[in-house]
Amino acid sequence: MRIVPRNLSVWFVSIALAVLLWVHVVTNKLYEQIYSLPLRVAAVPAGLMVTSDIPDSCQIRVRGSGKALIRFSLEVKSLLFRASDYAAGTHVIDLEPKAFQVGDIGAAEIIEVVSPKKLRLRLEERSEKVLRIVPDIAIQTASGSRQSGRVTVSPDTALVRGPKRILKKMDSIATEKREFANISGRFQERVRLALPDSAFLSLSDTFVTVSAETARLAERTIGSIPVMIDDFAADKVLLTPSSVSLVVEAPTEILDSVSAASFSASIDKGKLRSGSSRIVPTIKVPHGVKLVEIVPNEIRVEVRGE
Repeated sequence: MRIVPRNLSVWFVSIALAVLLWVHVVTNKLYEQIYSLPLRVAAVPAGLMVTSDIPDSCQIRVRGSGKALIRFSLEVKSLLFRASDYAAGTHVIDLEPKAFQVGDIGAAEIIEVVSPKKLRLRLEERSEKVLRIVPDIAIQTASGSRQSGRVTVSPDTALVRGPKRILKKMDSIATEKREFANISGRFQERVRLALPDSAFLSLSDTFVTVSAETARLAERTIGSIPVMIDDFAADKVLLTPSSVSLVVEAPTEILDSVSAASFSASIDKGKLRSGSSRIVPTIKVPHGVKLVEIVPNEIRVEVRGE
């Protein structure tokens, strides 16, 4: 028994025409569809900026034929709210279909704003200011090294744009807080600038380069540093020993530039007592030098009577 038509082409054409007719009928009917689209504020007046949180998206109800709704979903990617008619200040706006600019949407029509129903729009005077950059950087050097000098930033200023009321209170901007460990030699790293949360600020440069120098440390013994007591007669006190040696630590270039005359050892006369006592001397060292040890650590001080 034959169950397939003799002329398959006629059979397929008939099916295709029927489907096309059905699609034509269906897509010419009117429908309503809810769309969720990104919301953007456009046409902000010159010299002003938006400083309120704008919803990420807006739900709208659209009416149109099936064909019109297909075209709408393909061509409309966002909703534009025009702010050109608004002055500086805070405005609470009832969102209506006519509020949005979506371009040519053919036979489709926005008939309702489903959510949000209102838009809080705050417009403020826009300004810009050059601010110095402050590094919020902590560096831990490797064993045997020490940071020499301060952390520097390049560039050391940034152009910041934002609301005038905020910028007039600012004189600097910081980097993100970062910590770096086990650093030796020259340190250099790109770090991000940190903006205050919800300040509606923007930067000319998001990243800056922070740098620092570290130096290798060396130890040196400085001998024969005389122990002094200011404003006290030498014949009334006996110091044993009368001088000390110092073990100090510093970068090599600093150690090469100092001598025994760069150091001093003294005893505070306020600590003196009649008879014999042992006192730790006060040591002064040059900038950049670290005192490691005093040899001996204590001086025997004998105060003689009248």
